[in-house]
Amino acid sequence: MNLEKEYLKRINNLIPNKNKKDIDLYHQSILLSSAYLFSIFFLFFFIALHITLQNYNEAYILIGNLIFYTILYPLYIRNGNNILFGNLIVGGGFISFLFIALFYDGIFDSVMPWFTVVSITSFLFANKKSGYTWSVLAILTILIFFLLELLGINFASQNTFVNNLFRTGASFLGSSIYLILTIFSYEYLNAKKKKILDQHKQKLEKLSIVASKTDNSIMIMDKEGDFEWVNQAFTKETGLDLEQLIKIKGRNILEANNHSEEIKNALDLVINKKIAVSFNKKITGRDNEIFYIQQTLSPVLDEDNVLNKIISIRSDISKIKEKEHKILQQNEEIIQQQEELQTTLDELEQKNNLIAHHSKELEKLSIVASQTNNAIVIMDKEGNFEWVNQAFTKETGLDLDLLIKKKGHNILEANRNSEKIKRNFDIVKNQKKATSFVKRIINRSGDTFYIQTNLTPIFDENGVLNKIISIRSNISNLKEKEQQVVFQQKELQKQRDTVLKQKEELQEIYDLVNNSINYATRIQESILSEPDKLNNWFKDNFIFFKPKDKVSGDFYWWERVDNQVVISVSDCTGHGVPGAFMSMLGISYLREIVQKEYITRPNIILRKLRKEIIKALKQKKEIGGQKDGMDMSLISIDKETNILQFSGANNPLYIITAHKLTKLDNPTIKLIDTSMFTNNNKLFYEIKPDKMPVGIYDKMDNFINHEFQLQKGDKIYMFSDGFADQFGGPRNKKFKYKAFKMLLFENSGKPMQEQKEILFSTCKSWKQDYEQVDDITILGIEI
Repeated sequence: MNLEKEYLKRINNLIPNKNKKDIDLYHQSILLSSAYLFSIFFLFFFIALHITLQNYNEAYILIGNLIFYTILYPLYIRNGNNILFGNLIVGGGFISFLFIALFYDGIFDSVMPWFTVVSITSFLFANKKSGYTWSVLAILTILIFFLLELLGINFASQNTFVNNLFRTGASFLGSSIYLILTIFSYEYLNAKKKKILDQHKQKLEKLSIVASKTDNSIMIMDKEGDFEWVNQAFTKETGLDLEQLIKIKGRNILEANNHSEEIKNALDLVINKKIAVSFNKKITGRDNEIFYIQQTLSPVLDEDNVLNKIISIRSDISKIKEKEHKILQQNEEIIQQQEELQTTLDELEQKNNLIAHHSKELEKLSIVASQTNNAIVIMDKEGNFEWVNQAFTKETGLDLDLLIKKKGHNILEANRNSEKIKRNFDIVKNQKKATSFVKRIINRSGDTFYIQTNLTPIFDENGVLNKIISIRSNISNLKEKEQQVVFQQKELQKQRDTVLKQKEELQEIYDLVNNSINYATRIQESILSEPDKLNNWFKDNFIFFKPKDKVSGDFYWWERVDNQVVISVSDCTGHGVPGAFMSMLGISYLREIVQKEYITRPNIILRKLRKEIIKALKQKKEIGGQKDGMDMSLISIDKETNILQFSGANNPLYIITAHKLTKLDNPTIKLIDTSMFTNNNKLFYEIKPDKMPVGIYDKMDNFINHEFQLQKGDKIYMFSDGFADQFGGPRNKKFKYKAFKMLLFENSGKPMQEQKEILFSTCKSWKQDYEQVDDITILGIEI
């Protein structure tokens, strides 16, 4: 037996890897490789014989044949073609025989019987059809040469009769040994192959019961996740066989589950890490019944540890999930008042596959029971143990013999006649229905875990109970979660009264604050300038005003002093209530400076306003001092001459005109490039502000006053930074000033109210469901 193992071990090194995966190709390769080794051995033998007898020409031919065989074998290892390799061995030998027989020694040369044996027995190793062809050709050739010698037609020989007799005897002896060895190898290996196949078939038939009869839904996929087979329980559960599954859901597990991230991650672990992965999922059955399953994806590896198949087994855990759902429902009211408990159940679609040939189906079904991580036990109808899979042995440390020896022959005996086991076993045996139950287990390492056991009855073709299958699924994570939820429920119940009391107190505070803010809103609205006044001075205008909160840190203000109309758009530090207080402070001081002191020059207004703000807020130029203030664009327009004066504190002014601006005092202006627009007969000017606010700042220079001669039809735009800084769009980015300028220029030819509507709709569509980040104010005037 040791000699046989050592021989097969060495032969295995000569067999191509791809031939090892098929049992027929594997045994054929053993025979072919054995024949090759015998051929090499006898070639050496005959070469030595001819050199001894000084038949150098024949020895050269045999050496050439040996070199041919030596070069040939690496090609066989590469492509694994048994038929081609066998034919080349026989053909090479036969051609060598013809050369020697025709030109050197005659029919009974020492080489000829050996090659005759190779030809006759070649069908054993390569291909019967080509083997018969070579055999017939060899026999005919032998007969021809034999008849020629009988007729006295002999070919030249360099050797004596004694030498020929010696070589012929040695040849027949060696050929006989070769023939006996090859026939023995063929018969012995075929007998062993038949025995292995019979054992494999018996094992497949028993293992197939698990996958084909159990109530657990089972799928087999290839190494890429494409469906190959599903069992009857899957079809019964989902109403889909293999063809319907692929047609309705798709061919691959990712496609069927809409490329779920959880499925992608699980499949990645199975394919790349080669480990089993389990997860839970909510399923809607074909009768719209909702149930919960635990699904396990297990890798199946070949003898080279290469991934070959993927198995999916699903266990019904609806009862546990139903209990968990009731607990979650009890917690929902409390969670909504404080914080929500979120339970994520990843959805996974089912897939089917149906196979045509029974032998292939048995092979696939066997993978399920032998390779899956779920512990599986097969019992007879009385509950006596018959078979356990590898996962059961790995989990418990017990194979079938140890299980029976230590626990007993029967499931009731092994569980010490547990009432729970009795009750569920009675349901399977007498009511002939599948059932499941949860049990706490302590394994051989002393670890405690929870399993759910599914007991499924198996019936024969007459509907009589035949077998009982037990499949166990580890649900320790669910039980752990259930215990956590129960604990959280108790803790949350203790907090209920506290939360309700806090809610009442917060509601009172909220009502007080909300009433105060509403009152502040009415106050702010009352001090903002009236739109009717602006309509009297400029017939076409708009004001787009959208506070972030009820009250705003942005404000707009205008007043007329003689022929000068003073207009301001300002953005105070902050928004909401703090910004609103700053805005009311700014409006109050603007009224004092413009209406009472009759000052209309913008740079002087800003300088005096800055002084009053610093004084009112008691600001000091020191580290850590208060920096509140406001950004402002302020203009003054002479209604008789249309001369515009502008001064800005961080906020610019936009002018769109059909005429080139006439500079009266050389201001710093920027002409915006509008060549990208089809309607580019207008000019877009940006008048830059001073880079300092109205308030305390590191730089406290005088504000610059800019003057321009406007023409009828010119458009003026003043604004805060809220529109350009609003987040939104498909990637949640800022709108930005470039897009803001393009929007104003594209629509500048339309009436002002229509421009306002476009700004409003653009802001709404850009913001979508994102939060407004700041107050928004835009003022447009047409001269």
